Amino acid sequence: MQDILKNQQIIIEGIVHVVYEAWQDNHTSGIRTEVYQVKYSLLEHKFTDVQDLGMENQEADISYQK
Repeated sequence: MQDILKNQQIIIEGIVHVVYEAWQDNHTSGIRTEVYQVKYSLLEHKFTDVQDLGMENQEADISYQK
């Protein structure tokens, strides 16, 4: 992470990985990971910018069939 002083505000930049996992009958049917670049204002206590960088990976358990 990197701190940036911008317009009298302290902004923290970072990368966020969000993992979505689907389950069915105790089997993982899919995993998806989204990656975001974010900026967070410590003075405003909120995200000031969120950019979707895309999917990191995508997996599915094709051996499981209903």
